Amino acid sequence: MSSGPSAPDTAAGAELLRACAGVSHDAVKLRDCAADVHDWPDVVRRADWHGVLPLVARRLVAECRDLLPPATADTLRSGAETIAWRNLSLTAQMLEIVDALRDAGLRAVPFKGPALAQAAYGDLGLRRYGDLDFLLASADVLAAKAALAGLHYRPDVDLADRDDRVLRSYGSEIVLRRDDTMVEIHWRLAPAYFSCALTVEALLDRAIEGHVERRRIPALSNEDQVLALCVHGAKDGWERLIWLADVAALLRRLTIDWPLLLDRAAALGLNRILLTALGAARAGLGSALPADVIAEMDRDPKVIPLVRTVLRRLDHAPLQSLSGPAQAGFHLQSRERLRDRMRYSARLLATPTLEDYGLAGPLASVPGVPGLVRPLRLAAKYGGKLMQSRKRSPAAEAPSA
Repeated sequence: MSSGPSAPDTAAGAELLRACAGVSHDAVKLRDCAADVHDWPDVVRRADWHGVLPLVARRLVAECRDLLPPATADTLRSGAETIAWRNLSLTAQMLEIVDALRDAGLRAVPFKGPALAQAAYGDLGLRRYGDLDFLLASADVLAAKAALAGLHYRPDVDLADRDDRVLRSYGSEIVLRRDDTMVEIHWRLAPAYFSCALTVEALLDRAIEGHVERRRIPALSNEDQVLALCVHGAKDGWERLIWLADVAALLRRLTIDWPLLLDRAAALGLNRILLTALGAARAGLGSALPADVIAEMDRDPKVIPLVRTVLRRLDHAPLQSLSGPAQAGFHLQSRERLRDRMRYSARLLATPTLEDYGLAGPLASVPGVPGLVRPLRLAAKYGGKLMQSRKRSPAAEAPSA
């Protein structure tokens, strides 16, 4: 009884996904990759997980239709059509929210979603987005929640009774819903423990004008868009191919001020995060990079191993999110400055999140209590897994002498 696709089938499928999501558009290589695939249901499953099903459908149906099983071609085409229709609905809702926040006098920039699909691919149907994200200054979050209440969006967790200081200190986003639409309002690009010096306020200060569906909307500057997406991908361990494809597509379509981007990343301690993403886009998706960027990558001996880690995870890792110690280890390797690694470690263990604040219950208002809850919660959540991992390790299983 088979337990899943074989290693060669998985490798062939992974190479095909990268060929479809890449920017080189080598038709011969694409057909060669498709000819090597035997487990098409696994390819479709992985394309869906990695968020690249529209890109895969576009390339394969147009250029490799004769190599596809009829059921696979139908699944890809219908899946892409469903995503395109859903995206049109979400785009209309995004524009409605942009107007509401603007009318409320709030600075807000759409992040990812329709704005990214338009900027990176020039086609709203080529990037699946399941929710709508907005960047706002922390001081404006509660006002934004009130503005969206007028559009009948309701928060998952009602923060009305919580101190505004708690909201700013322990959280990075709030989630609001209307019917089947989810909206995320971010005042940080990552949780506080990630120690990201690229602030939303700075992004808003440098915002430019963008366009979606012939409508003018606020947008991140080209350099900030690339850097913010690199931070987002690193935060979640680059577990989805679409995040890397977004970077590669932006590099192809946008004019990038490379000295500015490199200087900004270095000043913020995000150089390795940026270079890892650029290196993975180059090695995995065919992105062209300036010679001085490649030289910068070569100067940091940690970048190439991280690039290999990212591509190996995209190609071979189980279809599940990276979390716990594995995620923390990747985060630490991605930071070039010792002070950032130390700050990350300290904050990861001691900085409470809204979840920790909630678990503290009535004692949350007592100074220091939420900070005590966090290490206890982490120990309860991951301690058992670490012990099991040690027992399964070769050292633990080796017979005693």
